[in-house]
Amino acid sequence: MRTMFAFFKRRETSITQSNLAIVILCGLSGMTALSIEIILPTLGLIARDLDVPPARGAYLISLYFVSFGAAQLFWGALSDRHGRLPTLYLGLVLFVLASIGCALAPTFEILLACRLLQGAAGAAPIIARSIVRDVLTGPKAARQMAVLTSVSAAAPLIAPSIGSGLLILFNWRASFYLLAAVSAIFLLLAWLRLPETVGEKQPNATRIPFMLARARILFTSREFVVGTMVSALMFGAFSTFLSLGSLVAENYGIAPESFGSVYAIAAAFFIAAILLTHQFVERLGLRGIGSLAMAILCVAVAMHAVFLFWEPEFTIFWAAIAVYLFAFGFVVPTATTYALQPAHNMTGFASSLLGSTQMLVGAAAASLATLFFDGTGFAISLSIVVCGAGALLVFATGRVISYIH
Repeated sequence: MRTMFAFFKRRETSITQSNLAIVILCGLSGMTALSIEIILPTLGLIARDLDVPPARGAYLISLYFVSFGAAQLFWGALSDRHGRLPTLYLGLVLFVLASIGCALAPTFEILLACRLLQGAAGAAPIIARSIVRDVLTGPKAARQMAVLTSVSAAAPLIAPSIGSGLLILFNWRASFYLLAAVSAIFLLLAWLRLPETVGEKQPNATRIPFMLARARILFTSREFVVGTMVSALMFGAFSTFLSLGSLVAENYGIAPESFGSVYAIAAAFFIAAILLTHQFVERLGLRGIGSLAMAILCVAVAMHAVFLFWEPEFTIFWAAIAVYLFAFGFVVPTATTYALQPAHNMTGFASSLLGSTQMLVGAAAASLATLFFDGTGFAISLSIVVCGAGALLVFATGRVISYIH
């Protein structure tokens, strides 16, 4: 009994020495992936149940990206001013309320409104990245980012399967109730075990002129621009896959209840790349891992370029998706670390600006791809070709500039 009460006593621990603290950070960084991907099998069903065309279900993904991307600047600046933990607590409380609102929504319009609030409340991943960057730098930070991403990347592997299972046992609303419960649990764990890592708070962090001055500094840094744009462009194509993947699978005859298992096959490649990054980043360095990611990306872009003129079988199409996710898995931890290197005393704002750019590019890509959606994988392939080629161009330009200087 004494041991049980000891657990519920507020106790801060070192991030680098506490396995529980690392697990909490991993869970927090995976909240966005969980909240997006648990509803992937249900997008068409939600739309039909609420009397709107099935394709409109994709708005539940793209609008989440819009609100999450815009709100990240607020959360990052707020955490620099008031500390990581108070900001995290506020975000998680709002997330719980928004998730319950989604579960109870009687119409599609109200569901969209609650989904917008849910995205805006998503402070957890920004705070988790900022905490890591507060205490670590360089390859060590990249390894820890890879740990966070690899553990939280279990969400893409299991979340759609959980969503499919909840469909069998209950209905689509159960996914939102589960999100509310998970976020409440992490709120409790964060309060019990996470330390405050901000050394010196920035009282001007939330003032617009101050934020603009910081953004100007970051966007004049080659590391920040290259890391941010490469990860954002690749996330753009990934968000298109998230928005339309289940609808394409349905067109190929994959039932919503089975989509989770099919999705897990492709997501496994994403996780494998993250685990390999964790294993080899100190040996190969950020540049070596980046070069490997771009080589794999070239293969994925070439495959999907062919699909623009030829509709493949589902197995071939899904294999090409897996290749792209394999490249993306190398990019996530390394590009983030590379982009945050020049952040110094504005880690929270830099992390939020990075995340905001990713989400807004993702929302734009997913929304544009929806206009080209014809039931086949054409829109997804087009997004991968355009966004992937853009990422390759940014990466190559950054390398050329680094050699010149």
